[in-house]
Amino acid sequence: MALKSPAGRPELAYNAQAPKIWYTTRSMSPPTILIPGQPTPPKSVPIYTARGNAIPNCQSDELTGLNWKDIRQLYKDNTNNATVHFLAESCARYNCHGLTFGSRRAEIDGENSTISMILNEDCFVALKTSEPVQPGDIAIYYDEDGDIQHSGIVAEIRVSTFGAPVPFVWSKWGKGPEVVHSANSGEYNSCSIVFYRKRRCTNCRCHI
Repeated sequence: MALKSPAGRPELAYNAQAPKIWYTTRSMSPPTILIPGQPTPPKSVPIYTARGNAIPNCQSDELTGLNWKDIRQLYKDNTNNATVHFLAESCARYNCHGLTFGSRRAEIDGENSTISMILNEDCFVALKTSEPVQPGDIAIYYDEDGDIQHSGIVAEIRVSTFGAPVPFVWSKWGKGPEVVHSANSGEYNSCSIVFYRKRRCTNCRCHI
């Protein structure tokens, strides 16, 4: 049976016997069924490392009821936390890695292999324990198994009541809001943190 396309959407077609179910026909991959009233399947956008390799990502603007429940709990859990400051509103389009590495454009894949590729090809090097953290550094949060759980950008360095420097990180908590928080406080305080800094490269053109 021939498939018809809606006006202005040549990449979509529908079965005349089930006109409310849409099928994507742009690629040779199995069709994606789009059902009215259901969340739209996420798309991806072109994002590349400094060496030109594609960064896996997806992009969706929809927050589910469960997302909103989790977001409300975030606010509730941190209302009285003086080291946590909520910034931008919640947005499903990007995650923490999308903020850190993708300029808020998409949800970047959080697999270790993806983040390691970005750090390597964008010329980020882990700081030595003797090197002081400074604004602009990247914070990567690892769980006890060594899996990456979170990332953020160091926004400022404050001084604690004991005179010690305390990095404050600007990050995004899941599908929730952007937050400025002390590096060791908030939703990822059980993780270990490695700080990375952009270095001058000898094997790519990012500083030319």
